[in-house]
Amino acid sequence: SHLDAKDDALDLAEFPKNVMKHALDLFCLGLWDEVVGQDLGELMAGDESIGPPKLLLGNYIVDGGGTIIFAAPGRGKSYTAMAMAVSLSWGVEKVWPLADARQCLYINLERSRDSMRWRLARVNRALGLDPETPLPFLNARGKSLNDVYEAAARTLDLHKCSVIVLDSISRTGFGDLTENAPVNRIIDALNRLVPTWLALAHTPRQDESHVFGSIHFEAGEDVGVGLVAQTSADGRLTGIGLRVDKGNDLPRNLPMGVHAMEWDERGLIALRKSSVREFPELAAGEQLGIEELAREYLLLVGKATAGDVAKEIGKDRANVSHVLNAAQGIAKERSGREVLFYV
Repeated sequence: SHLDAKDDALDLAEFPKNVMKHALDLFCLGLWDEVVGQDLGELMAGDESIGPPKLLLGNYIVDGGGTIIFAAPGRGKSYTAMAMAVSLSWGVEKVWPLADARQCLYINLERSRDSMRWRLARVNRALGLDPETPLPFLNARGKSLNDVYEAAARTLDLHKCSVIVLDSISRTGFGDLTENAPVNRIIDALNRLVPTWLALAHTPRQDESHVFGSIHFEAGEDVGVGLVAQTSADGRLTGIGLRVDKGNDLPRNLPMGVHAMEWDERGLIALRKSSVREFPELAAGEQLGIEELAREYLLLVGKATAGDVAKEIGKDRANVSHVLNAAQGIAKERSGREVLFYV
């Protein structure tokens, strides 16, 4: 328009091209120094008044730190993590002590949205909340954390979240978890999103003592928690043991925390603190035996051969077959040439 042309002429008269070019050169000349200056080191003095990192939830989530909870599939990691997220978001101290409430974002890369809505309702009820109590979720089954990274950052701002729960590390999409560089990228990505995070990880098939993948998972975490589980013969009670294997600035040799999940035909009905007396094997930090591992697998899949069970739990087939045949509460039936075991 005529007015726009007039404004352009005034701008050009007040700020001719040669002056603009000189100003742009000066800006670019100092730009890199400005960027580098944001990361310069400092002469830093110690300060005892700060104190150690604040524990936000039990001995497991620290303010400004990253936690990895690891276990084999089907042990109860997701239910435990969701219960932690709900407890921290709504200030529920039924199971774990809290320093203060913090809004959590649950990033679900494993399961469908409806599955998580159902689990959330059951967890809410088990913690004494209305089943419809909301929790910020980013549901992205079929995608990786790398795919939804920017969406996660925007969701954090939208819902004013200061803690992330990631389910799970195996779906992050940064590369082979056994290599160092991809694992460092995972830890860096979580740290950039938010200072305080909890991530779930799987264990190697035949060794549940550490996270599957590079040692840089242990190097990058502030708290490492091994989760062990023991399910009753009827499948209606599961004991969950949380063993702190690593804790930066935390006391050494922390006792294992134990909580119990109770189930009915429809799912989780109760979540409560437990005790050493109720689950002595978990409290002692013992590995589950062949019978417990086999029973949990059969509860998950229904029926399986001794060979299938042995392959899944990483044990010798002959030993597994002997245990299954002798165990109370485990039955068997013949299907053609195979013998199937079931609970």
